[in-house]
Amino acid sequence: MTAYIADNEHKLLEDQLGVYKTTISSIGSERGSQFFLDALGGTGKTFVINLLLAKLHQMKHIAIAVASSGIAATLLSGSLTADSCFRLPSDLSKKEKANYNISCGSIKIKLLGECRQTFPVVPKATRADKSSVQKLRFTTNMRVQFRGDDVDRTFSKQLLDVGNGTSVGEEDGRVSLPFGHMVSDLKELMNKVFPNSRNQFTDHNWLKTRAILVPKNVTVDELNTKLLEQLPGEHHIYNSIDTVLNIDEAVNYPVEFLNSLTPHSHPPHNLHLKIGTPVMLLRNIDPPKLYNVLETTILTGKASGEPVFIPRIPLTPSDMPFLYKRLQLPLKLSFAMSINKTQGQSLNVVGLNLAEQVFSHGQLCVGCSRVGNPNHLFIYAPQGKTKNVVYQEALQI
Repeated sequence: MTAYIADNEHKLLEDQLGVYKTTISSIGSERGSQFFLDALGGTGKTFVINLLLAKLHQMKHIAIAVASSGIAATLLSGSLTADSCFRLPSDLSKKEKANYNISCGSIKIKLLGECRQTFPVVPKATRADKSSVQKLRFTTNMRVQFRGDDVDRTFSKQLLDVGNGTSVGEEDGRVSLPFGHMVSDLKELMNKVFPNSRNQFTDHNWLKTRAILVPKNVTVDELNTKLLEQLPGEHHIYNSIDTVLNIDEAVNYPVEFLNSLTPHSHPPHNLHLKIGTPVMLLRNIDPPKLYNVLETTILTGKASGEPVFIPRIPLTPSDMPFLYKRLQLPLKLSFAMSINKTQGQSLNVVGLNLAEQVFSHGQLCVGCSRVGNPNHLFIYAPQGKTKNVVYQEALQI
């Protein structure tokens, strides 16, 4: 740990060093502190937070990284998802809520994110919460700083314009993207992102660095099925066992009906796989190794290269008018993913399928910024334009 800190502290840029020192200096205070680090992609949030965690641990302080998603958790040292760390129930009743008047006690909290990307929804939060938070910023793009690449510099500015909703040519919320390669149809998009997939898919290093991103989950499943069909090899079909939990209701919901359902974040009844296809893990069954978007041979994250065994587990949807249980492998194909699912990831090659428009704040910015080189971004958008949803009020946070 000491060697890691010594090797990396001197690499901090000026604005990163300011945030680093501000956070450490707050540790001696008995008052709680809340910081919000607002920083664009590529400015070094992950690098600085991991260094802060190491420094605080070296100083014998308790410091925990908590992420809102499994993907984000794989990027931070020793991180857990919020529901795993705090044992959060899915539905908090009044009786379960703590009632404290002191904000955070003496705990120091650093929140980090990017106001131009997709937001979580905080029920009953108000603008009054804003006054207790100290805002910090990173402004220097590390890719530009270290590579001096004019393409990166231009791309960074164009992404900022998309995130701010000020892209040139915006008309009625629709924008012509000035970067990336426009393709004429979905077939061309698949061929650009996964060229010669029949021969290349066995190369795990090639496969794990690319994906097609779409705004809605329903399109994800359709794309994954098409891409699976392009690969050689035998189909392996894994069928779930579906049962209604209340036996008195079983007559109203026959097994065939249960099999036809695919609730959000659940695997299908018929899970089609081929040897070597990438899959997404839908449940965090073995942290810190197994989080969302990891393979059965883990390709990314802290346990890259390790083989794992994924068991069938019982899954109970919470958004159905009745309770039923699905016993199935918690997996789904991941050639294509939703834009929201990839927030926090970096990929080498990205395809954006915008046949269906983005529908929430920051989605377009997230999709475009998953790749560092605009020459490796391929976009399918009918008429060459797409909707860009930006809530200007959100940018004032």
